Amino acid sequence: MKVNYKLPFTLVSFICITLLIKFSLPDYKNYKQQKKEFWIKKTHDGTRKNIIVAGDSRTYRGVSTAKILAELGEKGKELSAANLGYSSAGFGDNYLDYIDQRIQKNTAEKRLIILGLTPWSLTAKACINEQYEQYKAATYIEQFKAFYLNNYINFEPYKPTEFWEISQHPSTSDFYNNQEYYEQFHTDGWIASYRLPLDSMRAVGDYTKVFTESKIDPARLEAVFQKVETWIGQGIKVIAFRPPTTYAMENLEDSLSGYDEQTTIRKLRKLGVDYLETNNEDFLSYDGSHLHYESAESLSKQLGILSKKTLN
Repeated sequence: MKVNYKLPFTLVSFICITLLIKFSLPDYKNYKQQKKEFWIKKTHDGTRKNIIVAGDSRTYRGVSTAKILAELGEKGKELSAANLGYSSAGFGDNYLDYIDQRIQKNTAEKRLIILGLTPWSLTAKACINEQYEQYKAATYIEQFKAFYLNNYINFEPYKPTEFWEISQHPSTSDFYNNQEYYEQFHTDGWIASYRLPLDSMRAVGDYTKVFTESKIDPARLEAVFQKVETWIGQGIKVIAFRPPTTYAMENLEDSLSGYDEQTTIRKLRKLGVDYLETNNEDFLSYDGSHLHYESAESLSKQLGILSKKTLN
């Protein structure tokens, strides 16, 4: 009986060629996949950290925990940290509980929570935490793919126009161009970003509308004070700061949102919180709300210097 080796040979050849193409091309993922994987991993990591940074998009775009740890010197090499900021996040009970779930439980270790307080994060609407809840609801299959399978089963089709982008951005750690926004995803939960063209007034109109419709919730601010008091009672150090933007944005928020920053600072310091006060002119906001990644690194360095003092 004559054996036909043509079909098996063709199949094996196809598989080999496919694998060769996949592993010879740069490790490239499209923006949507990288973004989804980033947020699922961030939400479902589950590991407890010595240092937790929390807040809204100004925090997840504005704070690199790697830079904070670097300022801690040798001690920083022994500690772990994560940026748990989310888009439009608010300090609602669900989010505060999530912080509790991620901070180190071992009381013998150094523990620090850094809160990026914005007027928006203290509104009732923000405290719904839509983005956090969205990724919290990710299915088991979505989580499994993000953590274990994507690097192996991902084989995105390449469009001719993407070859140039791949040559310019050969690594998944490079910036993704997403409709004039450039984003770089970091495993600690920070997204380094910038926008072209720069426009420091871009977000002012949107926030005018936001705070015409929403004000800070005094009860929510009081809940934050109570939670901070609980953390400090548990031996957890706390730092708070208002993510820097522009004076135009800050004046708008102060005039429309009902936020009294100086009173908030006094109450937090009375509870034992170290509060970092910043100057907007020291930073560059590419849209009037979020920091250019180089300014985010500068802010992170300031937080690191204060963290070193707080943890000693």
